[in-house]
Amino acid sequence: MSKKISFLSAAVSIILVSPLFAAQVNSTWVGGSSGDWETPTNWNPPIVPDNNLTDSFNVMIDGTSASVSISMSQFHDIDSLAIAGPVAVGATPNLQVDGNLTVPDGATLRISRGTVGVKPGLLDITGSITLAPWTELWADPCISNTGFVQLLGARFGSDSVFHNRTTGCITGFGFLYGFSSLRNDGQIIATSGALSVASSVPMLSSGLLANRPTAALNVLNLADQDGTVINQGIVEANTGGGVTFEFNLVNEPNATIKLLGGTLAATKITQKADANFRGFGGITGNVQIEPNAIIKLTGPTNVVGDVNIPAGATLEISDGQTLITGHTTCKGTIYLKGGTVIFQGGCDCENCNIINEAGLDRNHFDINADGAVKLDDFASFAQSWLWQASWY
Repeated sequence: MSKKISFLSAAVSIILVSPLFAAQVNSTWVGGSSGDWETPTNWNPPIVPDNNLTDSFNVMIDGTSASVSISMSQFHDIDSLAIAGPVAVGATPNLQVDGNLTVPDGATLRISRGTVGVKPGLLDITGSITLAPWTELWADPCISNTGFVQLLGARFGSDSVFHNRTTGCITGFGFLYGFSSLRNDGQIIATSGALSVASSVPMLSSGLLANRPTAALNVLNLADQDGTVINQGIVEANTGGGVTFEFNLVNEPNATIKLLGGTLAATKITQKADANFRGFGGITGNVQIEPNAIIKLTGPTNVVGDVNIPAGATLEISDGQTLITGHTTCKGTIYLKGGTVIFQGGCDCENCNIINEAGLDRNHFDINADGAVKLDDFASFAQSWLWQASWY
């Protein structure tokens, strides 16, 4: 065989195994309010969107005039997905988007079954997403949320960057993750159960981290390194549950911790100067109040951990009792405004400035606790004369 014939044979072989044309198909749902992804006539053009050697698909599903519910029974791979209005997708086994997934303002995406993945591309949410139990939505390299996401026992996140922006709100229970970067400038709120938020790097939050009553928000670290969370916004622990940080929590200047009857837990909680920390409930972990910083506790509060109050720092207790089960070291000020403190773990208080005064609803001279200071209190005082605490 001549070299010319061999070359022509090779050229023909290449043509036979290669696509003659690579088409980008803009596919639009025309299947009405409900239907199967795999039905060609539900699409315009009437081709099932599924990337292959010759065609790739950009899919648009419009539920503006009437909500749309789509089910699928096979794996499908598309280039991009955009929706408008209410759209529900039941993806079994899953749907892979090889580009961007856009949920614009006014649009609602509900994933009722299976997994929807976006890679490589951006998941851009300005509308709303609801993830049903046992479903998963993930995107690499980036998720940007300025809308509303509700997790109902689902997984939602990115192996790379997750940014919950200022207007973004994520609520519910399940698992939320941004593996290499997690930033919260909006709201992350645990409701109806436990919501775990995880990253392999320290989380930065200038927004709201909170639980609703009886729910729990757990902030985890996925790497064997310091998982300190920097709070530049608000942490709110409500009754019947609370907010837990696996490692340390630093409350930065102008940031706020609200203890509303719930439990705030961390390995170490550091209160910076000009930061706000007030309320009542439970505190689990060692507490460090830095110089010129103050923590204000009202009502009954239990601290399960050590408390350090250096010179210039203040612990204020108003109209209630605080029980500290760990050891207290104080060279600063403990300001009792009608409040009491029990140092169950003992106190190095020799250089501590302890101030007692009446509070709005409580007075230390109201010894029989009847709400008024009168002669009966002197009799109660006489009965208690020379009493000492166990740690004295």
